[in-house]
Amino acid sequence: MQTVLSALAGPRTAPFALTSPTAPGMTRTYTTWKQLSDENVDAWVFSGIHTRLADLAGITLGTNVAVRSAEHGTPPGRTARRGHSPRAA
Repeated sequence: MQTVLSALAGPRTAPFALTSPTAPGMTRTYTTWKQLSDENVDAWVFSGIHTRLADLAGITLGTNVAVRSAEHGTPPGRTARRGHSPRAA
């Protein structure tokens, strides 16, 4: 997430705030995309949905995919092989 957000919006240094429709009145403030990713991992771990190792592996995989896509211009929804798109489920 942080790699894609940095590529699209640039690195964050100024504070930014997010709200949630499921937690009315609650506002979370961050100064980096990494803080947002870290808090997201904590939320999944603390709620018992994922293990920390699984979420950290997911962040690593997502970062690798984002970097590869940015370097090679792979459009969303397409595989790395030209002209090949995933089969519909």
